[in-house]
Amino acid sequence: MYRAITYLLIGIGLSATFACTRAVVHPSTAGPMADNLAGNAADTAGHAYADEATYDIPMVLNHSVENHIDYFGTRGRVMFQRWLDRSEQYIPIMKEILRENNLPEDLVYVAMIESGFSTSAVSWANAVGPWQFMTGTAKMYGLKINRWVDERRDPIKSTKAAARH
Repeated sequence: MYRAITYLLIGIGLSATFACTRAVVHPSTAGPMADNLAGNAADTAGHAYADEATYDIPMVLNHSVENHIDYFGTRGRVMFQRWLDRSEQYIPIMKEILRENNLPEDLVYVAMIESGFSTSAVSWANAVGPWQFMTGTAKMYGLKINRWVDERRDPIKSTKAAARH
């Protein structure tokens, strides 16, 4: 769960740079969450152990991320658990599509950030689907949108379009 929270939170603060480099976590505070993000976790008895954490996108731990970790670990936990439950269905196929397009597999968590992996998600700006495509952008990448069909809601077709974007 920490890994998914990490991706979600890093994605919230993600800049436009999606570097395909090994990421480094810079914990700004001590504690179990910071240790876990840095790749050092503790078991239930409090014994620390090393866990080699690798990421496809840069990871940074700062005040904003820590606030979101607190939120999704407490008040937003039920919503986040729903996203995690949904993710089991979509992550494997989305990662495969990203891999086929030579993109970092961890970009799949952008869909979690954008929509919670909901195919019925609609933003205030009318962006739709797991990847939150606007109508014009979706059509530009070959997704069909008409009275009967909206391929922005199709997790496979929209992921292929997102990979081309």
